[in-house]
This record gives sequence, structure tokens and C-alpha cells, in this order.
Amino acid sequence: MAKFDSEEVDLLDLLASFLAALKRNLIFTIGLPLIGVLIALAVSYKSRDLFESALLIETSLLSENECKFIFNQLNKVGTIPGLSDNERNQVAWFRFELLKGTAANIATDPKEESLYMEVTARVYDKEVFPSLQKAVVQIINENPSVVRHRLERERFYGEMIRKIEREIGSMEKVKAVSDNNVANYVNPAELYAGSVELYREKVLFEIRREQIKSVQLIKGFDSLTIDAKLSKVVVAIIGFSIGFACLCIFLFVRFFIRYFTAYETKH
Repeated sequence: MAKFDSEEVDLLDLLASFLAALKRNLIFTIGLPLIGVLIALAVSYKSRDLFESALLIETSLLSENECKFIFNQLNKVGTIPGLSDNERNQVAWFRFELLKGTAANIATDPKEESLYMEVTARVYDKEVFPSLQKAVVQIINENPSVVRHRLERERFYGEMIRKIEREIGSMEKVKAVSDNNVANYVNPAELYAGSVELYREKVLFEIRREQIKSVQLIKGFDSLTIDAKLSKVVVAIIGFSIGFACLCIFLFVRFFIRYFTAYETKH
């Protein structure tokens, strides 16, 4: 025959009392959770649609601390400058996240490093995503730090391109010389290889100079938009849980009132 210690007996008595209370108040036991489900579903049907999407921006024109400062300022403002009042009302919330990148694969400043900025937003109307994307990109593009770094980098790339063009011009002149004495001092194979390498560096600098004219949009809001509104099943579970919690509170209050009444009678 199984034996139970006092704690197990107390727990079993408590569980039995709770089940008995549910049985005695069967109307409330069924009604309150059901009402919770119905109210939650009604609120869900009447609530506005909610959509979530994220954009990813890459740039080497900002340092990590500068990115964090921009994000902190926007969080303090609580909105995205550049949107109309109606568009601001369509934005439920937004979140910024900084992702570190790797040094750019180019023979330039070794300190140059790409940073990835992820902006996640939830909106009530998907039509506001293009305006929101344009505003975010514009804020970063017109930031004073970005403008300053862009001018410095354009100057650097421009000087390097001009220097490489002069070197290439000198090589072309050497290759055009037909004097055999020159061939004794210059290896034609090395000369052609050096010329090709200079062309390669020049093209890379030109590509990079074009890239820094604006921050690079890796992914925009217009793709991979998800419905952020809770599903009806989840809403029903939440409503049931709230209704059941109200039922427990109701039963506890009734029990406490009876207990307090009996206590006053004895004393």
C-alpha cells in the first residue's frame, strides 16, 4: 500500500479542493475562459494589420561608435525624420542593430572596414515601407560624419587614380621605345605584369570611389515582408489563459470571503 508524507497529502488536499471548487462553480469554470477567448478574438479581428520587414545597409564611411551614436539619437527622437505625419502614424516601432563587417578587399587604407546596419520596422500599412526606407538611407547619407569621410575618401581615391595613371603612362612610353639598350635593363615580362597590376588597382579604386557616393542598400524593406499580427490560435490561447487566471482570482476571493467570515464568527 502506497504511503504519502505530510507534504504530499497537503498538496493532494489542495489540488482536490481546487478541483472541487471548479466543479461547484461549473458555470464560471466554463464561462470565464470562454469569454476570455471570445474577447481576445474580437480584439484581434478589430485590431489593425501589422507588417514587419528589415533593411540592411553597408558602409565604410562610419565608425562603430558613430553608428551607435546615430542609432541612439534616433531612438531618443522616437521617430524617423523625413516622414509625413500620416506616415509616422503608420509606423508601430523600429529597431536598429549594428553588425560588424570585415576590411574591404581592396589595396587601399588598411583601416577601411565595412559596417552593416540592420533596421527592423513594424508598420500598419505596407505602403509606408518605401518612404521609410528612403528616409533611413537619406539620414545616413546626409550625416555630417558620412559627408566628411566621403570627401576625404574621394580625395584619397582621386589622388591614387591620378598617380596610377601617371605610372601607367610612363610604362607605356617605356614599352614604346624600340632601343635595344632599354631591353637590357627592363624585363619586358615584368613590365607587362606591372602594367596589368596597375590597371587592376586603378579599376578597383574607381569602383570604390563610385560605391562611396551613397551607402549600399543590401536588402530593402520591399522584400521578405512578414505578417507580424498574432495568429488566431495564439490569440485564443492568450484569451483562454487570461480567462482562466480571472477564474482562479474569482475562486480565491470567494474562498477568502468564506474563510474570513468563519474567522470573525469564531473570534
